[in-house]
Amino acid sequence: MKLGRALPILAYFFPAIPWAFLQWFPTVRQFKYMGWLFFPNLGPLVVAIVVLPALFILRSLLVRRKAEGTESPRPAPRGLLIVFGILLGTAVSIAWWRLFEHLTLASGDQDFIFGRNPYGSGYYPGTLSSRIEFARSFIVSAVAYFGILGGELAARWSPEQRVFDWRPGGKRSELILDLWVLWVVLYSIPIMMRGGGYIFAAPQLATAVACILLCFALTHRAPVSRKSAIRDSVVAGVFITLLACVMLLPGGFLAFLPLAFIWVGFVWGWISGELLWRFFQLPGVTASAK
Repeated sequence: MKLGRALPILAYFFPAIPWAFLQWFPTVRQFKYMGWLFFPNLGPLVVAIVVLPALFILRSLLVRRKAEGTESPRPAPRGLLIVFGILLGTAVSIAWWRLFEHLTLASGDQDFIFGRNPYGSGYYPGTLSSRIEFARSFIVSAVAYFGILGGELAARWSPEQRVFDWRPGGKRSELILDLWVLWVVLYSIPIMMRGGGYIFAAPQLATAVACILLCFALTHRAPVSRKSAIRDSVVAGVFITLLACVMLLPGGFLAFLPLAFIWVGFVWGWISGELLWRFFQLPGVTASAK
């Protein structure tokens, strides 16, 4: 498999590995509990395995050859694939969690596993319940990531050439969607590697909203050079983080969480600047993008 095909797949599946869980798993002393704890933490991997093939199948059903004997296929509907991926990921995560609850109930040890039994020697219900909640939040954090990136990969796949087509489109709306998807993916990877959680959902959502607003302004005019495009994009990436902090001020300490991932703005800005420059170099795109 060529590197251009392998890297997107690796980026898709890499956050599905429960890295944070594997770090603290050896410290859990309840051996009966440890085996059960693997099950919910494998949820994101199950979501990833189910969502991506389903999106590729849906893409093949939606993309039809044009009539009149032409050989050029219609472009894949990116937005529809992303929405379907999120909905499917949500359904799979709920089903996986319900299966976990059913199996623990059938085992007769559900109260023990969920930390509902009274405190005793070698039994710490607060620790067990927090680990279970950690696993639940990890699945929740994975849904948007795999739905969005899976939809993007399915839309970018070229079955004729058997490669992912990353060439920029000729519309400003497509560029804005490219930059937004890039932000969501880059921002979600470090959060998922930390185990995700409901507390990180706030900066994820706030920065995603701020990114849309900044992308409209960033793509409004053509940059004068590649250097200026990267500079403007890096500034926009940092400003996205600061704007998200302002949006989260009513949440108290949540307003400071986006600052922990401010480096994402620099990485996003560097890549986005290059995409911005290439977009405005396309023939006739400057006039149509205004």
